[in-house]
Order: sequence, then C-alpha cells, then structure tokens
Amino acid sequence: MKKFYIVIMIHFAQLSVAQENQQTIDSLLQVLKLLSSDFPEVKLAPGSDTTKVIVLNRLGRYYKSISDYELSFKYSNEAKSCAQKSNYKKGEVVALNNLSIVNRSIGKYDSALVNLTDALKISETLNDKRGVAACYHGIGVIYDNSGDSEKAMVFYLDALKTFEELGDKKAVGISYNSI
Repeated sequence: MKKFYIVIMIHFAQLSVAQENQQTIDSLLQVLKLLSSDFPEVKLAPGSDTTKVIVLNRLGRYYKSISDYELSFKYSNEAKSCAQKSNYKKGEVVALNNLSIVNRSIGKYDSALVNLTDALKISETLNDKRGVAACYHGIGVIYDNSGDSEKAMVFYLDALKTFEELGDKKAVGISYNSI
C-alpha cells in the first residue's frame, strides 16, 4: 500500500511540473506575441529586440525540457537569428547552446559541435570566462557521447581549470563528476 501512495505522489508531482511548464510556455508565447505585434510603442521600446531574444531562448529551453525538440529547435533558431540581427551576442551564445543541446539529444553530434564552437568563439570575444568554460564542458560532453574520451578529457579539464579560477564550486563539482 505504501508503494501505491508513493507512485501516486510521484505522478501528481510530475503533473504539477508539466502544468507549471505549460503555464510558463503559455506566458512566454503571450509576451512573444506582444513583442511581434505591429504596435509602434512596442517596436520602439528600448531593449525590445533583446527581450524578444530572451523570450525565444526561454521558449527553446522550456520546449527542450519537455523533449519537444522540434519546437525547441524552432525557437532557438529564431532567437539566434534575432540576436544576430540586433547584435546581441550573449543572446546568440544562449541560442547556440540551446541548439547544441537539442542536436546532441537527437544524436547530431557534428551539428552540436558546430553550435558550441560558434558559441565558444563569441564567448572568447566577449571575454566571458564562464561562457567559455561552459562551452568547454559542453564540447567535452559531445566528445564523450560520441566515444572520444581522450578529446572529452581535454575539454573537461579546460572547463575545470576555468571554473576553479572563477571560484564556481558547483561547476567545479559538475566538472569533476564528468571526469
């Protein structure tokens, strides 16, 4: 009987998370609709392009979290394009990371590697050490998943070193776990 209650509780917890994700997605879609409208007040608002990129990236991330890779890919690609048009480099890096994870999740390791290599180059030009370290780690994961543990180790160690320099204990722990 105890097992039955545990199974029921887990089921309700999963439903609650799914419902919460759907509410977040619905809210983000409403914001996106407003940002994409023809109202001049919205188009001229400072930061509206940046906000649109952020919303698109969040939609990509939420759809990825529920394994809807098609919609995740769509919104992440749109975020990348919008970020490039508005020269919002950090938003472009987030979009490339999202695209990399989607590509990795569906076994497209070459595409995932291209996404992360592009994100790494941008992070380096921005002097964003945390972004560089995250790219190193992601590249390590791709090599690890594709069976090249030697290359993976090189990137994991680069990520570890950079996270240690930044004092990011959580990321250091994740790096050690990957090694």
